[in-house]
Amino acid sequence: MHITKEEFFKRQTTLAEFGSKGQKLLQNAKVLVIGCGGLGNPIAIYLATSGIGNLHLVDFDTVSVSNLHRQVFFDVENIGKPKAKILAQEVKKRAPYTNVSFSTIAVAKSTILELMTSFDVVVDGTDSLPIKYLINDACVLLKKPLVYGSLYKFDGYVSTFNWQNTEGFYSCNLRDAFPTIATNIPNCEEAGTLNPIVGIIALLQVNEVIKLIT
Repeated sequence: MHITKEEFFKRQTTLAEFGSKGQKLLQNAKVLVIGCGGLGNPIAIYLATSGIGNLHLVDFDTVSVSNLHRQVFFDVENIGKPKAKILAQEVKKRAPYTNVSFSTIAVAKSTILELMTSFDVVVDGTDSLPIKYLINDACVLLKKPLVYGSLYKFDGYVSTFNWQNTEGFYSCNLRDAFPTIATNIPNCEEAGTLNPIVGIIALLQVNEVIKLIT
């Protein structure tokens, strides 16, 4: 079945404040999503179905049973398979106008700058504080905006860091807000979380990306 762009994105382009101009900006954008778990699942799907033209997904992990209650685009048949690969397949099913690619190699100091170079926006869907700071620092060095999201039990946090305003100045980054990496905060595996919180934070991150691009 052939679906036209006009049909697919009709509800967005009908918005007078958005229109075909906004949709074209999304279609020309390149977004990097690091982490394909609870945050990365809805982030990737909603960005793709909103019309992001190029999407690259990164995650070294595989799907486990305990992921399924909040990583809603995986199912029991995906257990043991690479998260990034499965999520990319789900994107392809739903978003005919998004070019999606993926990597199953963990981000590291030696590779992250090269990884980020060609993207307009970086989205952090990870659950490791050291990795979050690594992503932040790379964004600062490369002058890339970072859409940050994190979870702790019943709470979630979203921010856009390192955004360049019309005067050429950059907003604060993660180290400005939190200069020292906390060592006493457990991740979701250790502290637990409710799945609605995860989804809420992910969709707020998607909204930030769309705002940045348009």
